[in-house]
Amino acid sequence: MTSLVPVAAEQASLRRTTRRRHFRDDSRDVRIALADSYMAERTGRFEWRAERYRAALDAMQELGLNHNQTVLDIGAGWTELDAVLRTDGRWRGRYIPVDFGVDGTDLETWTSPRSVDFAVALEIIEHLRDPWRLVDELQRTAPAVIVSVPNPETTDVLGMDDDHKTVIHRAELEDRGFVISDRTFYGGFYSAGLPDALLAIWCASPTSVTHTPPAPPMYRRGMMPADPTLAPRRGDR
Repeated sequence: MTSLVPVAAEQASLRRTTRRRHFRDDSRDVRIALADSYMAERTGRFEWRAERYRAALDAMQELGLNHNQTVLDIGAGWTELDAVLRTDGRWRGRYIPVDFGVDGTDLETWTSPRSVDFAVALEIIEHLRDPWRLVDELQRTAPAVIVSVPNPETTDVLGMDDDHKTVIHRAELEDRGFVISDRTFYGGFYSAGLPDALLAIWCASPTSVTHTPPAPPMYRRGMMPADPTLAPRRGDR
């Protein structure tokens, strides 16, 4: 007679696996709901947010962004960076959004499934308890990383947003090889008109971001295109 013990053990294991899967699914659904709630409560204006997207676009174009490259957008939200890349920059490359609200991704533990040409995290890492784990992951994933954070020298980083968990200092970014510039990405609302953000750019090497096959020259923001069929459209400013 066949023992029922192995069968019972297998069924118990299956029940534990099912419970774990349901727990993961529930956690994912909770993160998506929290992301949607957070985005719905935003009071900032797109005109302010667009400044950070355009700054990232300018940086990528300076580093050789072309249509054959891949951009990874961490904390993509409503994917407004993609809109700016494709309108202001006329870019046609591959855009990969990563966000709580897209698929419940937990950025505290996320790892990239692939390498990319550019990794961008705009106003994101201050929301994490361990931001440097994510920064290390982005530097492993891409030869060029663009990050922006609130400027702690002019703003109350933790006070300006209940979801901010970590104050990121200029020196910490510089210690990791980032080049910093002072910017105004919140309209100066939290800083009495002073620059309220830090834009940080890291490159593995000066030429490493052009390793993919070359593409035809891109339309540069603010440049009159030579091809009359690419005349500026509404939204290119």
